[in-house]
Amino acid sequence: MAVMPAKFVFMKKRLIYCFGIVLLLGACQQNEKMYNLSEKESDEVNASQMEGQTNVHKKSALTENLKLIKNGELSFQVNDIDKASSKIRELTAELNGYISKDYTTANERSSFSVIEIRLPNENFDSFMNYAQKNANGEVERKVEVKDVTKEYVDFELRLNAAKKAQERYLELLKKANKVEEMLQVEQKLQQVLAEIESIEGQIRFYNDKISLSTITVEMRTKDDVVAQDNAEKGFWFDLKNAFKRGWNLILGLIVALTHLWVLIPFIALGIYWYKKKKA
Repeated sequence: MAVMPAKFVFMKKRLIYCFGIVLLLGACQQNEKMYNLSEKESDEVNASQMEGQTNVHKKSALTENLKLIKNGELSFQVNDIDKASSKIRELTAELNGYISKDYTTANERSSFSVIEIRLPNENFDSFMNYAQKNANGEVERKVEVKDVTKEYVDFELRLNAAKKAQERYLELLKKANKVEEMLQVEQKLQQVLAEIESIEGQIRFYNDKISLSTITVEMRTKDDVVAQDNAEKGFWFDLKNAFKRGWNLILGLIVALTHLWVLIPFIALGIYWYKKKKA
């Protein structure tokens, strides 16, 4: 077998070596392209996630900045007004609220009670649901949510503008040299101060209504329940009520006659003239 020249063998090795380098560079470039594509896709995913989180934060901030006034009404029947009212008071205390109005009236046929409650907004639903579940029979429920965000922001803007005007008038008052100028500035300043006080009062009113919800609870007994209770009390109960009504009638008659005291002098004068004329 013929032996290849050494020069030809060397050139052949160089060609194989160069071809290998070209293949290696091509593979590296392809990997780099794949890496860049993957990195771009990752950036797009991250941007999408950041955008989603930003939208969530925006919605959360918007909800938190809303100024809402919540009012509720509950109306239902009970068997015992006193027991039901006691439960309402206990529930109000547990939910960090207070009673702002408490009115009860009763007669022989029925009893009626109205309790107005103020409690934190976060406890509004808890109170409404608990009271509704523990009521006897059908419950009339009403919830009203009023958005006063626009009015509240308007008051804040007006307050800031009024305070800036106050600062300007105070500066003018320091620079005023004539009495007439001082009086004019003081008059304007008093008007601005009155406006500031009025706006702050409105903001305090809204803050009270926004921070504390108002719930009105109306409770009434069934007529047949009260009538049955009165019937079970028997003769002595009816006799006691008869004496009570008769006594109240006498007291009312005395009060009515007392209102007529202004006529006594005229009656006495008429009797005097009548006797004198007859004599």
